[in-house]
Amino acid sequence: MSLFNYGSSLNSDRRFIGAEALSNRRVIKSNSSLPLAITCGDPAGVGPEVIESVLREDSLCAEDCVLIGSKQWASSVSKLYGLNYEVVGHPNYIPQPCAPSIEGARIALEAMESAAAGCREGRFRGVVTGPVSKHW
Repeated sequence: MSLFNYGSSLNSDRRFIGAEALSNRRVIKSNSSLPLAITCGDPAGVGPEVIESVLREDSLCAEDCVLIGSKQWASSVSKLYGLNYEVVGHPNYIPQPCAPSIEGARIALEAMESAAAGCREGRFRGVVTGPVSKHW
């Protein structure tokens, strides 16, 4: 098989997969009145710090966002900026800065899963994620 034929075959397979995915995709209408989900990223990394920096800039309205992350982070940041929040992971988890952990990875994943579920259920209009550790 020549490279040209391989590429053509690959492209036609991709078109088929893409068409199949589109036909099975549920379309959810955008509703700007729904809040935006903001996940913590890796709680021991820069994610929480980056999100707090953005919130300090006041570029987001408090009623427009829901924080999703560890209890310690989400509750303290939500109080500072008047945001709603959802807690994921172990309620007593306290991250050690710059020390990725299994529990931190679990929190980052659960936060993203919760945000995605909220979008599918029509509770959020979109998701912004903090950076996650590539260590795991």
